Amino acid sequence: RSEENDEGLHRKARSLITLLEKDYGNLHSGGASLFEGAGDEVTLFVVAQPMDVETGEGRRLMKVRYHFDRANGKVVRDEAVVSGALPATTASADELEPSALDLSDESSFVVATGVSRFELRYLWVERPSSAYWRERPVPVEPVAVERHRPGWGLPQALQIDLTLSGAREDT
Repeated sequence: RSEENDEGLHRKARSLITLLEKDYGNLHSGGASLFEGAGDEVTLFVVAQPMDVETGEGRRLMKVRYHFDRANGKVVRDEAVVSGALPATTASADELEPSALDLSDESSFVVATGVSRFELRYLWVERPSSAYWRERPVPVEPVAVERHRPGWGLPQALQIDLTLSGAREDT
């Protein structure tokens, strides 16, 4: 029984991470300036097929938000189809107006239950100042930030710390 429980928890964690990886892999470059996140949520713009079958088939530009509902122990994925154009990139993040987006077909889906911890960090790797393509690269420790503001562009990676109820260790 314990092994079955661990297998179910592993499968649940893998499903959530695979879905987030898929969305991260479908990022729309025009939405890079609107990418934002905190320790327990991330908002990104992707070109993908909506999870809501009522929205229809085919890939669309969508605003996707993953967030941790701590009170109920679940991770929720909100999606909305972007009907109009994305805001133009500006010199200052303070000038961006993500609220001006034309969104439709908004839906929410619980993508994981029994979650006791869902923490995100945004990783950046500083580009070396030398001509690194001519020399063997030197490993560089990534810079991890707890919050990612609009206007910063896309981080090179997301670090996810996820713990599911009943798990003996982090998954």
